[in-house]
Amino acid sequence: MNLRQKFSGIRSRLLIISIAPILIVAAALSFSSLSTSTDMLNRSLADSGESTAIFMASTAELSMYAEDRATLESLGRSALRLPSLAGVGFINSSNHLIAVTGDKQLMNAAYIKPCIQQGSFDSNDYLHICKPIIGSTRDFSDFGSQEQGEENVAPEHYGWVVLAISREALFAQVRSNIYIIGSVTLGVVVIVSMLALRIGRSISAPVLSLEKTVKDLGKGNYESHAEEAGPIETRALAKGINSLATAVATSQEQLEQKVKNATRQLTLALKNITDKNTDLEQAQQDLKSAMAAKDQFLARMSHELRTPLTAVTGFSRLLHQSDMDETQTQYSENIIAASELLMGTIDSILDFSKLQEQALPIEIIDFDLREAMESLVAMQAYQAHSKSLELVLIIDPDVPVQLQGDPTRIKQVINNLLSNAIKFTDQGEVILHISVIKDSKEKTRLSLQVKDSGIGIDSESQNRLFQPFSQADDSITRRFGGTGLGLVICKQLLELMNGSIHISSEPNKGSTFYVELPLAKSNNTPNTKPESTSYNKCGEKPLADDKHNTVIQHLKDLNILIAEDNPYNQQLIKSILELLGAHVITADNGEQAIVQFQQHAVDIVLMDIHMPVMDGITATVQISELAGDEGIPIIGLTANIMDNERQTLMQAGAADILFKPLDEQQLIATITELVGRTPIKNTLEDNKQTSGLMQSVASKETLQQELNRLLQKLEQAITEKKRQAAAEIIHEMQGLSGIFGTEEVTTAINTLHVTLKADSASNRTTTLIENIKITINNL
Repeated sequence: MNLRQKFSGIRSRLLIISIAPILIVAAALSFSSLSTSTDMLNRSLADSGESTAIFMASTAELSMYAEDRATLESLGRSALRLPSLAGVGFINSSNHLIAVTGDKQLMNAAYIKPCIQQGSFDSNDYLHICKPIIGSTRDFSDFGSQEQGEENVAPEHYGWVVLAISREALFAQVRSNIYIIGSVTLGVVVIVSMLALRIGRSISAPVLSLEKTVKDLGKGNYESHAEEAGPIETRALAKGINSLATAVATSQEQLEQKVKNATRQLTLALKNITDKNTDLEQAQQDLKSAMAAKDQFLARMSHELRTPLTAVTGFSRLLHQSDMDETQTQYSENIIAASELLMGTIDSILDFSKLQEQALPIEIIDFDLREAMESLVAMQAYQAHSKSLELVLIIDPDVPVQLQGDPTRIKQVINNLLSNAIKFTDQGEVILHISVIKDSKEKTRLSLQVKDSGIGIDSESQNRLFQPFSQADDSITRRFGGTGLGLVICKQLLELMNGSIHISSEPNKGSTFYVELPLAKSNNTPNTKPESTSYNKCGEKPLADDKHNTVIQHLKDLNILIAEDNPYNQQLIKSILELLGAHVITADNGEQAIVQFQQHAVDIVLMDIHMPVMDGITATVQISELAGDEGIPIIGLTANIMDNERQTLMQAGAADILFKPLDEQQLIATITELVGRTPIKNTLEDNKQTSGLMQSVASKETLQQELNRLLQKLEQAITEKKRQAAAEIIHEMQGLSGIFGTEEVTTAINTLHVTLKADSASNRTTTLIENIKITINNL
């Protein structure tokens, strides 16, 4: 039994309850009595010392006047007969000790000096009392009478008498008092304890008997019975325990039977759960496999769709800038619009798929709100200009611009709203207005409003806007196209960023989309307020005879390094950039890109990801290291949209990623934003400078020649069973045929690729190669 158990019993508690009050009262009374008696003794000792000191000061007046040491010592010895007086000292007016009686150590300067200054000095064991010795105020002549006519003089100070009073007798008295009080208290405690123990024993004995009976019952011994003895209360308790034991014994058998039945049912239930868990695990594995297959399919389809769109978008724009008649110009515009619509559809489906899986990450990084919004307006300026619309950006003066959030997703939302506003507006204006809803030191809540003067939407149709694959009405889809996913993606992206979106619109009166978005303020850069005068990116209508203006050189005097292994892709991008005024340096792989970067002053790098010798990700890492603290903006080029590839490239040091096929306006906007330039208003319509560029870059003869050359290398690699080399050649042929839209060649190459992966018979491979040759010659 431990200490806690010993003091938790009835006897112990009764003992404590009995003794504790006595001890508390005794302690309080003892303390009060001792304090009172000690104070009285101290006061008595001090009063006695004061009286003695005053008497001796008056008695020693003449002796001190004459400095009669013998008389003073005699006076001191007579005083030592008083109780507790341990020493007497006489000090003259010059503070010299002239006579001491008793313990001389008590008359040192450490005691005397503070005693003279204060009148007394307490050193615990001794009390020193000092009184001045003053001469009489009457001056007596030799005849014992006061001379006539003389005035009374001031009393003369002869010195001090010092008494050292011992407290030993006082301490002895205190000890005696403590002994008496302690003895009385102890006697009372002993008597009360004996009574408490006796009473407690009479109560605890029956209780202990009951405890033993309960323990027996707990061990399953239901034959055990408690003794019905002791006070009436314990006897009643014992009787109740005995009745309980009988009832427990009766119900035990019933309980055991019920447990057996429940165990059988539980066993069956567990078996069913195990079977269901097995089915669930299999379903989860199937789901993971399906999701992986879906991701792989989306990535593959994105690559396969983007590759031919490179030709459709890139070269259609270049073709649109050449001399064509009105019908050809219309066809070219339709091709560009269709390719852009298809690219938007691909991006929307991929984003929607990721959002449904909750696999679209939201970044929290520092960004400049004004720069982000200006780049968006610059990207949309061409479309607004082509429809003679005014595109305006307004940022209120109190809007903080240095913020933290995901600028890519914010720009995606606002860009979609601006694109829709321009698409559904035939005349008037589109306004992006940014204001503050609520602002604090660490965060802000912004309102971003996109307002247009377009066709508007009725209240009934507004309810369907944010539903997947739904638009205001079917006629909009037929007239303007689209998947109906744009606003759904915007809403889900905003919800991921703790924001919201709603619309206010009337038919034929335009629409306003309201976006509310909470953002943290940047900790690194102090917030500055943007100027209030709006940013008009497209305030003028295009002139009727503006068709053959020269191309505005947005990228004038920029040094751009292109790393692209496909010579035709390389030449296409190079031609576009040089047309825009840039100086272009080319590299066929990542290794060459590093050498070119070291040998030339480069403002920005366009880096293809998949290249021989050294891939774009490795080259990006090394170029970023060579750039040092100054840094260099690197734009990744890829047709693959897998998250892991994007994340790897961004971690390697890339500033942004552009997907193939490249969009000229997006390319210009991205480059100018990264190098810190503001895009110049520009139309790339029917420019004479681009006439003949298509023939120089993508003539049928050169395309056939290059494809046949690669096909010969492929045949050799297949013959020598070099699977890796064959895969690289096929990749190059796919990119080459895709960029120029040779669908038949692309299909034939893909069929050969699948066959080689399946390791089919050589006669099948030979047939496919011959088919590719025929397709190339028929271009």
